[in-house]
Amino acid sequence: MLLAFKEVVRAYQLPPGKVLRLDLDKALKPHIQYLIDCRPHSIAIGNAIKWLRGQIHGLDPEAGPGEAKEKIVEVIDAYVEERITFAAQALAKVAVDKISDGDVVLVYGRSYSVELTLLKARTQGKSFRVLVVDSRPLLEGRRLLTTLSKAGVSCTYLNLNAVSYVMRGVSKVLLGA
Repeated sequence: MLLAFKEVVRAYQLPPGKVLRLDLDKALKPHIQYLIDCRPHSIAIGNAIKWLRGQIHGLDPEAGPGEAKEKIVEVIDAYVEERITFAAQALAKVAVDKISDGDVVLVYGRSYSVELTLLKARTQGKSFRVLVVDSRPLLEGRRLLTTLSKAGVSCTYLNLNAVSYVMRGVSKVLLGA
């Protein structure tokens, strides 16, 4: 989402006589509304949107449009690195110790932090199986299944309604954070 907003900021052209921080915020509103209409957003997405709008409103009024847009792009990159990528890596570092040889790990959909954890466990040589549970409409678990399979992790793909049948054989459940 933030990467898409970054592209919107880069493509944005300030109309004559407008104030950048006000007009850019106005230009982002339809994109934000589109995301909300497509899928209810999580607390993290809501916080990221509020943060981005705060960054835009806090722009230096004396800065030129090019300089201001570049500043927004830089802070988006920093936000993604510090609050998403670094956080997921720190979480994976802790969670990987919870996976043991012989575990049957159940996951739901696709989560970046869960994916990192499972890939890290695989690179550490741990032998485990993953049950990727998925549901419509997005079927996000398919991407996780593909990634894990390519990494040599033994996986089984199943729909959400099958969880009650496989739960007896599950030793760990990892959900996105």
